[in-house]
Amino acid sequence: MINLVLAGFLGTLLGNGYAVFLSSLFFFFAGILLTTILRKRKWLEDAERLQTEQVLKHMQQELHDLKQQRIENLKQGSENFTKIFNSNPVGIAISKSDTGVYVDVNQALLDILGYFPEDIIDRRSSELEIIEEKDLKDIANQVNLHGAIRNKELTIKGRDNNFKYCLVSLETVKLDGEDHLMSFVYDITERKSSEDRLNQGKKRLEILTDQLTNQNKQLLNFAHVISHNLRSPVGNLNILLQFYQSTEDKEEKEVIWANFKKVISHLNVTLDQLIESLKIQEDSGKTLELLSFEQVLGNAKDILIGQIMETNAIIQGDFSKAPEFLYPKMYLESIMLNLISNALKYRAEDRRPVIELESSRNEQHVILRVKDNGIGIDLNLHKDKVFGLRQTFHPHAQAKGLGLFITKTQIEAMGGQISVSSEPGKGTEFTICFNR
Repeated sequence: MINLVLAGFLGTLLGNGYAVFLSSLFFFFAGILLTTILRKRKWLEDAERLQTEQVLKHMQQELHDLKQQRIENLKQGSENFTKIFNSNPVGIAISKSDTGVYVDVNQALLDILGYFPEDIIDRRSSELEIIEEKDLKDIANQVNLHGAIRNKELTIKGRDNNFKYCLVSLETVKLDGEDHLMSFVYDITERKSSEDRLNQGKKRLEILTDQLTNQNKQLLNFAHVISHNLRSPVGNLNILLQFYQSTEDKEEKEVIWANFKKVISHLNVTLDQLIESLKIQEDSGKTLELLSFEQVLGNAKDILIGQIMETNAIIQGDFSKAPEFLYPKMYLESIMLNLISNALKYRAEDRRPVIELESSRNEQHVILRVKDNGIGIDLNLHKDKVFGLRQTFHPHAQAKGLGLFITKTQIEAMGGQISVSSEPGKGTEFTICFNR
């Protein structure tokens, strides 16, 4: 192209004059300028395209690096979750919200239940009967209402019907876009056992405290007996001894000696009664036996057969609600014998004696009721004295006021209670609550 321009320039210079020369020269330089501009524009376009490609390439590399970092973070997070899930001392299970099918369980939960992973994965809790149906319904209701459960105490059944006490918490979580339930199970069986042992120990301490309180009250009774019942015969013995030493008359000495025997006999009876009562109070560790009320009643009727025949008494027992229980045999036989003997002793003269015994039980006690149709007791006058030592309320040749005191002492020595209801002329009912 430049060659053509030069040729034109020379031709013009030689043939057309100076004006034509200038015109040709203008077009020559214009062509050169245009060519330079076009070349520079192409260079700029190429440079801009190269820069754009470099920026895009850099952005692609950054996006790739970011994606790789996110993948690595997710992978690391998944690995951390797996480590925490498997090493956590709290039992953890993941199940589908809609079906309840287990998708994963950790080793702690397997240890609690005694199962292997294949026993649980892809199965429902209801199939395994891990949680009772009523508890499952309660859990479902709470999750629907609140979306979670916090520290619900449940009894969970593992392999071989091995029951565990557990605290259970549940959370609703999203995994792979689906709703799941994550359960946290904390075994509190040992804690519950410790609490039960503490409660049992507390109950024993309460029983011992009650026994000590009762024994302190009984000691006041003994102090009263010693101050009155023993002081009197001992004082009489001292007086008789002085009379005996001061007289020389043989017949008078024999009379005094006879009185000596009476006072000593009375003193022996009082001492025997005190010793027997003390033995009962101290003997609270008797061996427990599984006793039948029916059999113990039969033994008492055999012992009292003479009085039963003499009075033509009817003695009936209904022990269907509590036929037997653990108790010291000597105590139960003594209690039943004393109460039946009392009912026969204080019978009404105008009607045939009827004595009814009935047993029952509740959560804490075995209860025995002994009811008669005898002459009864006026509790308005004697309520606080019924079980006192040497307390009598009716004239009777054999009344010593010892039987009910001993009965109450035996019952309280084993942590039980006895109460009485009565109406003069209609009869008496004793209610005994034995500790189970």
